[in-house]
Amino acid sequence: MRAVSVDQQGRQWAQLDSRLDLALPAPNVYGPDPGPVLLDLHLSPNGRWLIADFAYTGSRLVDLSSAREVRLLPSGSVPDQWYFCAWHPDGQHALISAWEGLLLSDLASQEYEALDYYSHPEFEHVQVSEIAYSPDGRWLADAVVYSPVYEVRENWMVEIGLREGEGRERKPILQMPALAVNVTSGSLRWSPREHKFIWIMYIVPEDSSSEAQVQLWMADATRGKAEILATLGEVVEYVHPAAWSPDGRYIAALKIEDVQDGKDSASNIYVLDPESGTERQITHFVDWRLSHLTWSPDGQWLAFTVSRGEYGEIWVTNLDGTQQYPVAGPTLPDAPFVWLPAKGGK
Repeated sequence: MRAVSVDQQGRQWAQLDSRLDLALPAPNVYGPDPGPVLLDLHLSPNGRWLIADFAYTGSRLVDLSSAREVRLLPSGSVPDQWYFCAWHPDGQHALISAWEGLLLSDLASQEYEALDYYSHPEFEHVQVSEIAYSPDGRWLADAVVYSPVYEVRENWMVEIGLREGEGRERKPILQMPALAVNVTSGSLRWSPREHKFIWIMYIVPEDSSSEAQVQLWMADATRGKAEILATLGEVVEYVHPAAWSPDGRYIAALKIEDVQDGKDSASNIYVLDPESGTERQITHFVDWRLSHLTWSPDGQWLAFTVSRGEYGEIWVTNLDGTQQYPVAGPTLPDAPFVWLPAKGGK
């Protein structure tokens, strides 16, 4: 991984000498194997830690102050593999999923607490799809998917729930049965300024006359109500979380313009105002696939990955779409990245 600096006009200054190399083990899979592909990057709220998600091999932790990888699970853990779930607001703890269950891990001490999150019998045959802390740490929201069970449920069901802290009783705020449902990984995200959060799900309604859709939803934790904000397309495999602006006023999302083999092949950026219900299109690409949509720390720019076949670049755009430039590349297609506000770059 390499770093570039970007000025206030969205132009690349230079490619920096900073780089980060992760030694990756061979994936433990059978058959055709593309290797441990980098899927996503998660910067901690305090800017000290970086977690990298890889296909097949789980997540890896890096201490950015030393640019060194840190072993998270204690020695002797079998298997030595874990997956990132959510940051704690203090930036020093992370929720991870491991063989031991759902763990709240202290990154510095490498100690962890196992959370008995779903011990009630009603959570049998449940997949915890998403989980996230509110910025003030008061709320813990989740998305769970119930599979069909003979004489219990004929179809799938997604449920959005809330806890006021880890130990409090969980309260569902939305239940939606469907012929098929999937919640986009990493899409449950809290507003920076209010007790509201969003998520994205692909849903095939029970009513077969309705079309399958990718939908962006928002919930208000204090009121316990949820509403749909936008339809983002009709693609089965939608892997693009929407993103709140740093001031919490807007939400940036990718809308699918074209689909091939159940995957998006062309997309564009839209910015939504959840208060007024209005939206505006920012990019007008034709055959480009966009991904990893991210706000700059000052909220003036959106950065994203552009993929064309096996070629990729990192671009930025201002909010009225009049300035759009590539700032890094070539990259692998769908290459993830993060802004590093402490160094003024990305």
